[in-house]
Amino acid sequence: MDAPPAASAIDGMVAIAGALAGQWTPNQALAIQGALAGMTQKQIAAAWKEKISCQAVGKHLKRAKWPAIRHGVKIFEKSLKALVPAVDG
Repeated sequence: MDAPPAASAIDGMVAIAGALAGQWTPNQALAIQGALAGMTQKQIAAAWKEKISCQAVGKHLKRAKWPAIRHGVKIFEKSLKALVPAVDG
């Protein structure tokens, strides 16, 4: 039986996110972690172990492809919501 389209979309997004994450530096991963938690760049900078500027956080996010990750997360959430009723049904 073929997977529902939403499940296939989720598989694809997870694969892409994993490929991107595999390229991140530790600092990029920390910046992404904060962004995924809904923190602003200012909040991420304030939570950083060493002193770091908001601009540096922004550079880490940009190099880690945060806009693409954020977009993928939104699509992932929509796809997951579409998939869950099919699993429950």
